[in-house]
Amino acid sequence: MLELPRMPDGMVFMLQKEMAERLAAPPGGRAYGALSVRVQQAYEVRILREVPPEVFFPPPEVDSAVAAFTLRRPAPELRLRRRLAGVVKTAFAQRRKQMGKVLGANYDREKVQAAFAHLGMPLEIRPDKVAVKDFVKLTEWIFA
Repeated sequence: MLELPRMPDGMVFMLQKEMAERLAAPPGGRAYGALSVRVQQAYEVRILREVPPEVFFPPPEVDSAVAAFTLRRPAPELRLRRRLAGVVKTAFAQRRKQMGKVLGANYDREKVQAAFAHLGMPLEIRPDKVAVKDFVKLTEWIFA
């Protein structure tokens, strides 16, 4: 859905609980990753309720959750979504390494350093500590 030129205004899914938690995860936790950033750039994600295995027949071995996705306004442009996808995939591919080094090795080093300086972020920051809005700003600066 993130690759569609015109994304749906809203969606509701029943997913494995761990996946729903990953999609809705805030920065700083283990569940927060590239997919969290990409989805949250475009959608506000809320877990509406957990669904235990007992309500299914046969019961699965995992818990489920119902998650609602509401499109943010203005909706991000497809070009920015695609660029952001590349930046966050690169950053989270080496999630324990310093983001400035990782991004500087894959994108224009001077633009990366300028972006970090403009946003007041240290080059040593790890990707799991960076908020979605800051990933968006980094992406815009890198591709400016």
